[in-house]
Amino acid sequence: QAFLRQSGTRFVPTLHGMVLSAAFIIVIEFCERVGYYTFQSTQKSWLQNQGYSNASSSSMNQIFGLLSYISCFFGGWLAETSLGRYWTIMALCVVYVVGCFLAAIAAHANIENVSLYLVGTFVLIALGTGGIKPNVCTFGADQIDPKDPMVEQKKESFFLYFYLTINVGCVVAFGFLANVATGGLPPYIPADEGYFFAYMVAACFMAIALLIYVSGTRLYRQDSFRTNSESVLGLCWNRLLSGRSHILGKVALLGWALIPALIVASIIQAFFTSAALTMVSLVLDILCIVCLCVAHRDNSWLGSADAVTRGLD
Repeated sequence: QAFLRQSGTRFVPTLHGMVLSAAFIIVIEFCERVGYYTFQSTQKSWLQNQGYSNASSSSMNQIFGLLSYISCFFGGWLAETSLGRYWTIMALCVVYVVGCFLAAIAAHANIENVSLYLVGTFVLIALGTGGIKPNVCTFGADQIDPKDPMVEQKKESFFLYFYLTINVGCVVAFGFLANVATGGLPPYIPADEGYFFAYMVAACFMAIALLIYVSGTRLYRQDSFRTNSESVLGLCWNRLLSGRSHILGKVALLGWALIPALIVASIIQAFFTSAALTMVSLVLDILCIVCLCVAHRDNSWLGSADAVTRGLD
């Protein structure tokens, strides 16, 4: 009763319930950052232990970060569809947890399966973090009632603690778990079990985050479950297509089309070193940047100024 009150035929969170639900989101972000940074900070050294060169392991680690941030577009788009933020976070958090445990098992001293590790990190963890990173902060802010006279102050407090937990999670991952992964924790954890231990801790943090998220379902405000019939990315894409008859429209479409080509080229380059591919990637990168800067320096060719054109500025 302290966290829920009845409103008509349903229960809604009280003030204490809203505070608790926002606190849940902050804890979830802390757990997720511990998980992500543990893998990100130790991946290069683990790959080197498996026989990869310094250059190859560095490139692959950068690709892991690239995929993690690119997947934010997918997670953000998914949350703006009929699935909504709540179920997007839920589904991709499950993917994240599975990826963490899979990578941890692959890193066990008696297994050391590179293929399994790459699936866990490059596919599942990268996809999972894309579901959480762009959505969880907005989902947390949704727990604050916009009718509250102190809504702005409460949102400021929420984001203050939210970003504080990101840094605390980073400290835990880099300051403790990364050291345990590379050197163990004698006499409790031998050096050859360091990666397995650190990754299992990261996986457990993510499992805790998932449990906390699910347990807070009844406390979340109804606005948190809203869905959209049309995604923001769809609106932007349709607007771009509407201006394709203009010369700048063609330039813009070329620039946007080059982005996935650049991503694919970067991924291939990380696994198959080639000077020619490096030069192709560089040329495509420069061309993409020039096209987008020229096309979107002035978006008047897209029609009347609105939220879509401002978003493409």
